[in-house]
Amino acid sequence: AQDFGAMDIAKIAWAFAKFDFVDKASEFWEAMADRVPDKVHDGKMNDVSMIAWSFATAEVGPESMYREITTASLRMLDELPPQSLSNLVWAHASMQLAPDEGAVHVVCQRAKTLIKDFVEFDVANMCWALATLGFVDYELFDLLAEHTVATGLWKRFPALSASQLAWAFAFAKFAHAPLFDALADYICRHVAVFDTQHVAMLAWTFAVLDINVPTTFKTIATFAKGGKLWGFRPDEFCCL
Repeated sequence: AQDFGAMDIAKIAWAFAKFDFVDKASEFWEAMADRVPDKVHDGKMNDVSMIAWSFATAEVGPESMYREITTASLRMLDELPPQSLSNLVWAHASMQLAPDEGAVHVVCQRAKTLIKDFVEFDVANMCWALATLGFVDYELFDLLAEHTVATGLWKRFPALSASQLAWAFAFAKFAHAPLFDALADYICRHVAVFDTQHVAMLAWTFAVLDINVPTTFKTIATFAKGGKLWGFRPDEFCCL
């Protein structure tokens, strides 16, 4: 590990995180975490972003390490693409670490200049992370929602991303009409293949925002009665 550079750490940590090799590799993660603060500043934007994603996915690493990742990211802010921006805030939200408010602000400002480059995962992760951290930027949310609708990104959402995006807007109390019209259509098209947690979360968001979509709620009800009723956990029943 002593000879590893930022790229080496990024690649091997990504592989371990991707295959959920965490509990049985605690010494590996500790060794990598010790090297990150020194090496992350020498990394390229992809290396830094990958390190943030990998450690947060594995749910490991001290707060001081994430602070160094943030510092390294902000030094190359003008180069960061949407994926790197969303990974940075997503990592902090996943680890329940509150980043500096100024850092979040500049990340949001950078994101606003790159709206057209956001793909579905970037949109969902960015909005979910900002809502989780309590740093909702309504202008950014509006721009990302408009982008999601105008480009048809919503059609490509996996269920998890759709439910996280809807939750973020519900948390922000932002009933963006075009976005939720699209999400209502999305639910009607795909609810049959959703997990119960995603069905419950999507239903909850529409109710919280007082968005009345009878056809969508009927589709959800039909799904719930269609042999999957007993698959709902108590908290999911409460959402429904």
